[in-house]
Amino acid sequence: MAGCNTVHMLMEARYDLSKESKDSMDVTLYQSIIGSLWYLTQTHVDITFVVHFLRRFMEAPVGDHLAAAKHLLRYVAGTLLHGSIPSRRRRDIDGVQ
Repeated sequence: MAGCNTVHMLMEARYDLSKESKDSMDVTLYQSIIGSLWYLTQTHVDITFVVHFLRRFMEAPVGDHLAAAKHLLRYVAGTLLHGSIPSRRRRDIDGVQ
């Protein structure tokens, strides 16, 4: 997704995703994307709700679900520096050496 157009909203307001659709897609690709996003929620807590919402469709995702996941990836690409990074050493938190 290098060089993609970034977006500034997590998800469109009242975006309707349902399990009823005729488009089928590669389940493994969708599960891989959602799994990666789930891992990313450890440092980007702002995406947690949307990732949980998209996880509901992991059994039988359709094209709309993949489009929503890609939209979320574009959001993450635009906010890479906004996450919180946990410190490994106590002195980094206190500023004491």
